Amino acid sequence: KNGILSYPHFVPYHGFNFNIAVETAEYILQIPKDYQIREKQQNIKPEKYVLENDTKIYKYSVKNLKALPKESFIAQEDIFPVIYLSPEKFCVEKNCGNMSSWQNFGKWQSELLKGRNILPQSTIDKVLELTNGITDKRQKVKILYEFMQKTTHYVSIQLGVGGWQPIAAADVAKTGFGDCKALSNYMKALLATVEIPSFYTVISTNKKRFFSDFPSFGQANHVILTVPLDTDTVYLECTSQLAPFGFISDLAGHDCLLVGDNEVRFFTIPAYKKYENLISNSLKISLNESGTANLQVHTSLRNEDFEQIYYTLKAADETEKNKALAGLLRVQKPKISNFSKEEKLDERPQIDLKFDVTCEDFASLTGQRMVLKINPFRVSFRNFLTGNKRKFDIDISNSHIQTDSIVIDIPAGYAVEIKPKSTIVSTKYGSFITTATFTDTQVTYVQMLTFNQGKYSASEFDEIKKFCVQLDNLQNSDIGFKKSEK
Repeated sequence: KNGILSYPHFVPYHGFNFNIAVETAEYILQIPKDYQIREKQQNIKPEKYVLENDTKIYKYSVKNLKALPKESFIAQEDIFPVIYLSPEKFCVEKNCGNMSSWQNFGKWQSELLKGRNILPQSTIDKVLELTNGITDKRQKVKILYEFMQKTTHYVSIQLGVGGWQPIAAADVAKTGFGDCKALSNYMKALLATVEIPSFYTVISTNKKRFFSDFPSFGQANHVILTVPLDTDTVYLECTSQLAPFGFISDLAGHDCLLVGDNEVRFFTIPAYKKYENLISNSLKISLNESGTANLQVHTSLRNEDFEQIYYTLKAADETEKNKALAGLLRVQKPKISNFSKEEKLDERPQIDLKFDVTCEDFASLTGQRMVLKINPFRVSFRNFLTGNKRKFDIDISNSHIQTDSIVIDIPAGYAVEIKPKSTIVSTKYGSFITTATFTDTQVTYVQMLTFNQGKYSASEFDEIKKFCVQLDNLQNSDIGFKKSEK
């Protein structure tokens, strides 16, 4: 029979609203007498009252909560008072389970998978044909993953137990459609055909950490596949026809539940290392006397920085493509030509973009002088942190690492008058290093900017903001040329 899977949370600040005080908030839950509930309190110490008669009545209340200021770079669950409530035992249709531990929840999930991995003989034959003669396990996984991508499409299916139980692999093979559960289960069945074990992996796309001591429905909203190999592990996002093999984007670093045929594991997927998300830019600038510039651009983006531009360009028409490329530079009215790209599509993907840009009024002209910003790739941190004070700790979840190499051909008849300085700034929040070298015909400017991820005390707000302003000022450097006297 159907049972209760979860109860509404008690959130005194309704809708997780900032800047609204709470005079009184009350929560009453009435359940059958034989039901057992579990609770987890976060940032709250409520008055609690329990009455047992023919039913159980739970009452929680709080009073006089001050408004919480809205601030960037915070995790809601770290600051908002919440009481999470969940049943210990539950049923979905005739599928009953126990939520007292992640192990028990995983066992229930495993039961839902039983009998749903059987493939039609035609699919089995295709799998064996594709992998015939291949001895390397990783290569087999890649071949079957790409086969799955080419022959399936994502569709969301959330009816009844279908919210947790995948469509049978045979039905996916027949129709080519499935949601994250169905496509991951189908991929798992393909691998099982060539005796490669894998784990159906329950995860959240927006929540890095599960409550390890409080399993409940709603903490996860997605499924991928985990494939342990002899020397490493491959993670497969099965809902995308375009995702590079083994690339799971910002799911890296997330908690998950690995559900195997005979075991369940609570696990954290390794996060990408800091320097694996590097943006590397190179630029050649040629100026004429009118201030018009011709730019030769080469930009390389990896991992998480790769993702947005990769998917944008896949779907873009010519206008959208040029707009996306122009967005990589801080220049006015760019005219883009000669675009080309190279893609390295694996678990550490990279995209290399090359294109030319013509910009009128790239340099400002005043009499015999020509002045321009030396780095069109500069990144603004001006509004990274706003306000004049801070209440909550600052949680910066992603690093930004960028190297820019810029070569400027000195216009004929001109000499360098304003020289950018070599700079070294290093703090716990990041670093900024530049070098500038000069010849009679060229200026070479190299910049490396690092902004570190991390969780910082609210007391460090002024120092972080100061560092952000410093980054903006340093990146705003000019270079100036003066026409040589004849």
